Amino acid sequence: MALSNRSLRAMGIVATMVCLAHAPARAATLVVASDGVDAPLCGSKAAPCRSIGRAIANAGAGDRIVVGPGHYGDLDGDGILGETGEEQTGNCSLPAGVVVVCVDKPVTLLSRDGSPFTVIDVGDAAHDYLVAVRSPGAALGAPKKGFTVIGGSTVGVAAVLLFDSGATAAGNRLTARITGLDVEGTGHVAKGNQLVGSGGSGLFAFGTAHQIDGNQALGSDLGFNLAGCQGCRVVGNFSARNARHGFLVFPDSTGLVVEGNVATANGGAGFATAPLNDVLAGVVFRGNAAVRNLGPGFLVDGTDLSLTGNAAIGNAVAGVEIAADSDAPLLSKNNFIGNGTPEGNGCGVLSAASSPVDATASYWGAATGPGPRPADDACGGTAGVVATPFATKPIKVKPKLPRID
Repeated sequence: MALSNRSLRAMGIVATMVCLAHAPARAATLVVASDGVDAPLCGSKAAPCRSIGRAIANAGAGDRIVVGPGHYGDLDGDGILGETGEEQTGNCSLPAGVVVVCVDKPVTLLSRDGSPFTVIDVGDAAHDYLVAVRSPGAALGAPKKGFTVIGGSTVGVAAVLLFDSGATAAGNRLTARITGLDVEGTGHVAKGNQLVGSGGSGLFAFGTAHQIDGNQALGSDLGFNLAGCQGCRVVGNFSARNARHGFLVFPDSTGLVVEGNVATANGGAGFATAPLNDVLAGVVFRGNAAVRNLGPGFLVDGTDLSLTGNAAIGNAVAGVEIAADSDAPLLSKNNFIGNGTPEGNGCGVLSAASSPVDATASYWGAATGPGPRPADDACGGTAGVVATPFATKPIKVKPKLPRID
């Protein structure tokens, strides 16, 4: 029997309703603004929230939170949080610590106008972590959509903490009393952040499989502190004017790749592995540049270490210094140019290792190979440095410098 047009229309409506019932819900966008008011239903353009924490509480999984320009945190500067429009404090389900902004849902937190105009700052109000991002899929910032996060000068551990797994911090400007960005757990992404003037590390990383890509660390005690970072990739970062090392790799950082980074004008080494008498294994330094650091370009102590395609230029102690208790690293196709003191023979490689170091296919600052100025020398102690055959012209080293939006 043929169906009537009315029946066909009814069936079409039912089918459409069934499809809509099974379609994924669209993510919402919540708004935070300096002229907003916190309320249980705030977050629309017409009724924005005042605090970031209130918007997170109102958000669902997958939502975006867009924060307008202004100051968020301790609004009246009295050192007390939780007053009208201010951020609250809690522990964000961390083992320990007081957190001001807790991102514990898979939401994306963005600034509307970028980090210079959007500041999270609580002064010296009590906190350990100013922002904690601890939900897989959660993100703080993006290129040109990040935040300036300023930790207290007398309180606080880190400006931003990435905890648990799979979170992202991107495009932010971070400073704190101890650490700008603390990355702990598994599989986080830290990309395009500027880390400035912390009393400890610009970036501290511990855990597994993190991607640390295109960040800047400037004027802290340590630039990048890689403490037990297993299977991590540290690529295209820039570290300058830090009081000690530009990049420091501690023990248990197995399977770590440090590639295409630049360390310049730091007070210690450009790139340093574990302190003496500790064990460090399986770290690759590839395509990095260490320029004019007050220590060696690369300070090496460990086992199964590889340095290939790097450039050490104008460092005060040596291009590469190898500790006495270190196994001889693999050195291949590196540039050693103008290292050591101007008044003496500069050492491209300064080795105290008990076995010979293979530094073949490297360029020593002159077409004639290692020797007195203008070349760098191979300073090998009793075991020696094998430099022949050597490169007669500089090897191309092109690190990918970060772009900070």
